[in-house]
Amino acid sequence: MMSHELIGYIPAGGLGERLRPLTTNFPKPLLLMGEKDRRIIDFPMSCVKRITSRVLIATAFCHERLIAYFGEGDEGLIFLRDSYLLDIGGSLLQHYKLISEPGLLGDNILMIPGDHVVENVDFDEMNRLHIENNADISIGLVERRGYGDYVCLDRLGKVVEMGKRGDFSYTGICIIKSSFLLSQLNRIIEDGWDYTSFDFGKGIVVAALGRFNVRGYCFGRNSYWDDAGTIDRYFFNNMRLSGGKNVVSPSAEIVDVSVFTRSIILDEARVKLTSEISNVIISPASLVERRSDCVLVQ
Repeated sequence: MMSHELIGYIPAGGLGERLRPLTTNFPKPLLLMGEKDRRIIDFPMSCVKRITSRVLIATAFCHERLIAYFGEGDEGLIFLRDSYLLDIGGSLLQHYKLISEPGLLGDNILMIPGDHVVENVDFDEMNRLHIENNADISIGLVERRGYGDYVCLDRLGKVVEMGKRGDFSYTGICIIKSSFLLSQLNRIIEDGWDYTSFDFGKGIVVAALGRFNVRGYCFGRNSYWDDAGTIDRYFFNNMRLSGGKNVVSPSAEIVDVSVFTRSIILDEARVKLTSEISNVIISPASLVERRSDCVLVQ
């Protein structure tokens, strides 16, 4: 089989509005996840770095924190700083001139959003099938969830519908042929894109159905995926990964807390309580002196 260069792309610039107040002044991808020294973005990053030749990270909100976390010395990382917060599609459109430079995007792009918890997904196989099927887009699928876009496949694995019905849920993860992506972005720009928000799923993936080769790839039974972008799912994933133990940032300080269980204490938070702390999340850089200062999780 011919060599096909695969590039990683991680959108990580959003405001994280569904996770406020945790993200009021802190980037969602850098919130703790399961351990004191692990962040949400470490999950997609570990996936893409293992099988790609370089990784593009789209940033905007709290750009400097993301730069500081990864450092600027890694030649395998390229930061794309958005001028405007316009969703994933809008981010790609903003950077069209840069990413259309010959060779930068390789042959195919593996895109994993920066707020997704991903484990044990065989992206090598997904990429192999993407190439074998000569797919324009291959989208990652899981069994139907209670949220997100649903997907219908035909017997050959082609996506025939994406929206409100289907047996699978679209994860937001995909492999896309670079030449196809650039052609679609160029078309959108030539049609008069006006620098407003542009939804990648609807504007690129759904728009391609019936016209281009869009395939579904179902993650295996031993794999794990979740969008950790809401308070409940963020808490659930932390507790799942930690085995129900506390997850505490090394930069947090806890003083005189008598009972402390199943809680998440984020960066530079200071907790001064003598009563019970249980099933709560404490926002970055906050001072907590009573339970009402915490984000309670049922």
